[in-house]
Amino acid sequence: MLFATASHAAPNQARCLSECTPRIGIVSAFGAEADILLAETQGKKTWTIAGQRFTSGKLRGNPVVIVLSGVGMVNAAMSTQRLIDHFRVERLILSGIAGGVNPAHHIGDVVVAERGAMPNEIYWHGDGSLPAACGQPGNIECLGLKLGRDAQGKPYPDYRIGATATGMFLRENYVLNAANARRANSASTSRPTPRCSP
Repeated sequence: MLFATASHAAPNQARCLSECTPRIGIVSAFGAEADILLAETQGKKTWTIAGQRFTSGKLRGNPVVIVLSGVGMVNAAMSTQRLIDHFRVERLILSGIAGGVNPAHHIGDVVVAERGAMPNEIYWHGDGSLPAACGQPGNIECLGLKLGRDAQGKPYPDYRIGATATGMFLRENYVLNAANARRANSASTSRPTPRCSP
């Protein structure tokens, strides 16, 4: 009985593969962006994981780990997965660019997305007219899809090369945010096991 009690009282062992100090993870797509962050990072330690360099340290007093992912979603996904497997990442920041769909956003702006559309996930309509696969112009929900929309709720026009229509329309993608997180979490009964103890 004493043995069982003692074993339950032992703290959970951290399961981070490289280092379990709580950190902010920063993923950069371009070397020039990462270089600016790395230049300001103090007490740097470099980790090479699967040939990729991760740098831990303190950036403006905050414990961070920085990785250069390279361009594209596949690179970002692989780098982020390595980051959370090997380090205890409590917050994640992407230092990068995200198109130029909204002319109100400028270089240096900080954007927190509530929804997103990716050019490599498009609906191809064949011409520049608004698709109407489900009866109404702009409605493709009967296909399980939604077109990307602007702040007024209007579908974005198709991508143009000069004045030439391509028929490629941005699709909307689901992004977890404060408004829908509770609903999404209550729908799931399984919980992932944390990689590092709290």
